[in-house]
Amino acid sequence: MKTFLFFIGIFFIIHYSQAQVVLRTSGGKILKTPGGRPLRSSCGTYHVTDADGNTYSTVLIGTQCWLGENLRVTRLNNSTLLTAPPTWDNTAAYAWHSQVTTTQQRTDCGALYTNETIGTGKICPSGWHVPSDNEWNILASFLGGSSVAGGKMKETGSTYWVSNVGATNSSGFTGRGCGDKWDSGGDGGFGGGTFFWSQSTSVSARSYWNLNASNIILSGPLSSDVSVKRGFSIRCVRD
Repeated sequence: MKTFLFFIGIFFIIHYSQAQVVLRTSGGKILKTPGGRPLRSSCGTYHVTDADGNTYSTVLIGTQCWLGENLRVTRLNNSTLLTAPPTWDNTAAYAWHSQVTTTQQRTDCGALYTNETIGTGKICPSGWHVPSDNEWNILASFLGGSSVAGGKMKETGSTYWVSNVGATNSSGFTGRGCGDKWDSGGDGGFGGGTFFWSQSTSVSARSYWNLNASNIILSGPLSSDVSVKRGFSIRCVRD
């Protein structure tokens, strides 16, 4: 009986050590679940890697775990390359704002993506997704409502905002005024606003959310005119 219990104990120790993968951070060790996914309580202290090998910070806002940065990946999470400019109409594609020219700016602002990119369901890293309108609403509600949430989501300072009314970034979301892009090749809004895609069931009904330099509102859901192809930012939330 003692021999049997001994081997059971050895099996348990081996199984447990394999299941509990350890992720080392500056704050120490964080145990992960058997699937290798960090525990929800560790959101904000670990990083996520996309299909290009870019890493992103994370931030816990209420019960939601968000990426702390906009996506800048150029391929889907199954490694399929996105279409690059200048051809990006009616296809899953990405582009950079004309005022985003340096490596640091691309890290800070991320890329701008077409409506069709959202429809693939594979643009965010595995285990993450483009937030729905309901998830944006949950975020806004936790921050006191959409009428004030924007101020708590905007990065302070003037690096990416031409003016910055009421910005505190108390949520840690770090929204920056990175503008948008059109299929004609033009772009705008840099420093004045930022636009985030929302997930929806239909390409023709895709919506988006907006932060603006001149107020503290998180505006949305706003309807995108699908006849005018626009490139918006993507901020992923964890499944």
